[in-house]
Formats: sequence, C-alpha cells, structure tokens
Amino acid sequence: MRKTLKIPLVALFAALTMILTLTIQIYIPATRGYFNIGEAMVYLSAILLGPYLGGFAGGFGSSLADVFSGYYYFAPGTFIIKSVEGFIVGLIYRKLKSLIRVSHRTIVFTFSIIPSLILLTASLIYYGDVLELNFNSLGFGVVQPLSTLSLSFPWYAWLTLSIAIFLSLLYLGFNVEPVTWVIVLSCLAGGSLMVLGYFFYEFYILGYGWASIVEVPFNIAQVIVGLSIAVVLSKPLIRALKVG
Repeated sequence: MRKTLKIPLVALFAALTMILTLTIQIYIPATRGYFNIGEAMVYLSAILLGPYLGGFAGGFGSSLADVFSGYYYFAPGTFIIKSVEGFIVGLIYRKLKSLIRVSHRTIVFTFSIIPSLILLTASLIYYGDVLELNFNSLGFGVVQPLSTLSLSFPWYAWLTLSIAIFLSLLYLGFNVEPVTWVIVLSCLAGGSLMVLGYFFYEFYILGYGWASIVEVPFNIAQVIVGLSIAVVLSKPLIRALKVG
C-alpha cells in the first residue's frame, strides 16, 4: 500500500467503523451498553491497515460512535479496548500469515490435535465412566429438575469422540483456505480481549459489579458476527487495496 493512501484510509476506516456501529444497536439495560455490528470494521481495519493504524482507526471510530449515540460514559474505555483489540488482531494476522505460508500442515495439525487432547484429558479426569444428563424446565424464573439420565461412557468412548473431532478439524483445516484460518484465529484472539476488557471496565470503572456479566454473551455474539463479516469481506478488500 502506498504511504500517501494510509492517512486517508485511516480516516475512512474510522468513519466506516463509526457508521457501522451506529447502524444497528441493541440496548442492554443491565449495563446501559449495546450490541452492535461495528466489530466487523474493527477487524477489517486491523487486517487491512495493520496493528498500529488499523487499531487506532477501529478504536477511534468505535469511541466516536459511543459519543454520538449518547453512550459517552463508554467512550474512553471503548477507545482503549477496541484499539488494543485491533492491534492484537493486526499483529497476530501478520505473524501467522507469514508463518502459515511456510508450515501450513504443521499449524493445521497442531490446532486439530490440541482441542482433541484437551477434551480427552478433561473428560477422563472429570467425568470418568458415567455421563449424567440433567433435563430441567424453566418456570417463573425457577429451574425445576425433571429427570437425570446416566449414560455409560467408558474411556474408549471418549477416545473415539476425541479422534472423531481431531479428524473433523483436520479435514476442515486442509479444505479451507489457509488465510481464512489466520483471519479467524486473529479475530478470536482480539475478540477475547475485547470481551474481558469491557467486563473489567464495567465492573471496576463504571461500578456495575457482577451485573457486568450480563453483557458478556452479547459481546461474544459481537465477536462471532464481526468475525463472519470480516472473513467474507477481507479477501476481496485485500486484493482491491493490494495489501496482505
């Protein structure tokens, strides 16, 4: 990307982040926050402009959206949280992108076997040979147990399940374009920090206490929606802007 394009692109992506954040907002009464789809532009800014410029564009645009939509008490935290989120996404994207070109097979194998081994180890230690399924009903805000089903699930059943998950992930890894995995992993890493960042900001700075946990599922949903949009739009934009 030419240097003369960088400043206009930072301004453009900051504006697009603000606009997309303002477009759809779902109010969350418990934290006086809101769900939005601006996360997609935070990710795209980081992927296309890099960790520093992209992180700033995403953070600045998101904080402007807070100010203009009346959520000014979130703006300082949003600027820091979203800037750091974008920085992490851009940094990991660049590092993994160069690495995956050299050792795609090794990375796919690693990311396939680790979840399988974690599942197998945790299952054998925590569940043992019996798996209990609890069926509950929700009535007037009270959880009412209906029945419990106990299933025999010996070690070889857990081993079979873990191998099946490993083979499924391996198949997906080798049949999905490598850059897609890089984008997904980068956005998940940055998005995880965003979720934690807002939880701590609301818990300690805004003083909401444990009510802050109400927004966690909404922020996780933001990550998933933003990631999905970024995966679809990033590759054509990378070709158009000649970056990456």
